[in-house]
Amino acid sequence: MIVKTPVAMLEVSQAIAADHSLNSWPRITAEMLGMKARFNRDGSLHSWDLSRLGLTCLPEIFGNLQLSGDLLLHQNLLQSLPDSFGGLEIGGSLRLDFNQLRTLPDSFQNIKVQRELKLDGNRLEEYDQTVRARSQSGGRVLY
Repeated sequence: MIVKTPVAMLEVSQAIAADHSLNSWPRITAEMLGMKARFNRDGSLHSWDLSRLGLTCLPEIFGNLQLSGDLLLHQNLLQSLPDSFGGLEIGGSLRLDFNQLRTLPDSFQNIKVQRELKLDGNRLEEYDQTVRARSQSGGRVLY
């Protein structure tokens, strides 16, 4: 199920805030995360800057998001991504650089990123050949 409205972004914000409510400082709130989102005129999600927040995990619902612009998740503490992550549709760039990722979910080969996909500065042990091939099919992949 793909949800294109800000409601999906609100649900994701609430889930992230709930997951980090006891372990983060400063406290991450759904309202704070919502303020980091930018919307198109039609109300759909344009871009979301979730960088440098100390995020350690993302909720499974995260893969339902669609953005016409960039999704910035760089410089967090993510060690893994939810299985749904490959369901993302990103019209801009996806930055996952400088986290602590060790593996990517199998669904990652299905992710749709129109511009750059940045994975450098992680602890990835191996790269999926399908993801690596993306660098030859229009979108740049930076390891």
